[in-house]
Amino acid sequence: TQHAVVCFGDSASLSNQVTSNYRMNQLPIHKVANDSIFDNQSTYDTVAVSGINDLAAAAIVSVTIDSLYHTYDGDIEIGLYAPDGSYTVLSGQNGDSGDNYFGTVFAAGSSADITASFPPYAGTYAPQGGFNSFSGPADGNWVLAVTDYAGGDQGIIKGWSMQFSIADTILTLSWTPSTGLSSP
Repeated sequence: TQHAVVCFGDSASLSNQVTSNYRMNQLPIHKVANDSIFDNQSTYDTVAVSGINDLAAAAIVSVTIDSLYHTYDGDIEIGLYAPDGSYTVLSGQNGDSGDNYFGTVFAAGSSADITASFPPYAGTYAPQGGFNSFSGPADGNWVLAVTDYAGGDQGIIKGWSMQFSIADTILTLSWTPSTGLSSP
């Protein structure tokens, strides 16, 4: 092993690599929608996201349905399109004849299964399709899609929100060469 001695006042040339090892949640982005959900149609609502500067799958923390009124939840699929067009199902035709989603959070870290729950849906669940299917950047237009696959029951989505995380400034430093570095 080769050792180098650097004395006080001397200079040495080192190179380093800096990576963040912590993510910091951002404030949620809220959207008032008031979009009608019609029989046998899809309803879309868009949120523009900027300033995340990360990949979508790493950055998305949660999607919250603030309030969605529908008289037959089993008719509808709630999904999300990322800016690059990749898609995931948040809740797909769950709840049979039950009604509504209130404060329903779809979070990456949740293990709660919405298919094992009953409407009205409130609380935190894992998105049915997961968030790992997202590719591409988080910045851009995100589209919430609510599709009603049957006739006879309609609804409205009043509001929804998204939350992202960004790499924080807590950093890990690695030095090259790393051998022989010590402190007296």
